Amino acid sequence: MSDPWRTLPNLSGQTAPEAEGTREADQARMYPSVRGGVQDAITRRILDVPRVRAYNSVGEAGHGPGFAFVGMNGTEWDTDHMWQGGPYLTCVSPGCYGLLAAVKFSGGAAANDGQWARFVNPAVTRCYGETTTYGNPAAFGTYMMFPGIWNANVGDQVGLYVYTASARDIVGGSDNLWIAATLLSTSGGEAVQ
Repeated sequence: MSDPWRTLPNLSGQTAPEAEGTREADQARMYPSVRGGVQDAITRRILDVPRVRAYNSVGEAGHGPGFAFVGMNGTEWDTDHMWQGGPYLTCVSPGCYGLLAAVKFSGGAAANDGQWARFVNPAVTRCYGETTTYGNPAAFGTYMMFPGIWNANVGDQVGLYVYTASARDIVGGSDNLWIAATLLSTSGGEAVQ
């Protein structure tokens, strides 16, 4: 079976040369390139982008009613030491970050219930994205995933701030309760007034 990678032309119309144990790539397409066991600069830059995905593996029993930060207890990846324990991500490399989070509430409520989740700083003075739902989650619970944008300076923090109208269990696990941030641009990290 032929390797489909070799059939992709680069911008000059030439196919990549065959070489045992090495792969050269068209850098404009950002295919990773490894020569002699060393990654090229473009691949290193892509792999080294500041990003983190922190999660809470155990969840929180009886969250609410009301607002509270949800703590995290592990990371799936963290290329810039942004999660330093606790509920917050801390900016180490300034810039504009894309945020994404997920929260799953267990079922079992006998009546309508509201949930609200936000990305906020520890002082709860800025919101970088939010989602809300209201309904009867008795059978299946409620799963929310939402995005946000965070213009961050070194030392700025953001956390997952969750509201429930009545005491609800938040389901733990790396797929159910997590927050992630990825640097999108090194510009845009200026102080926002």
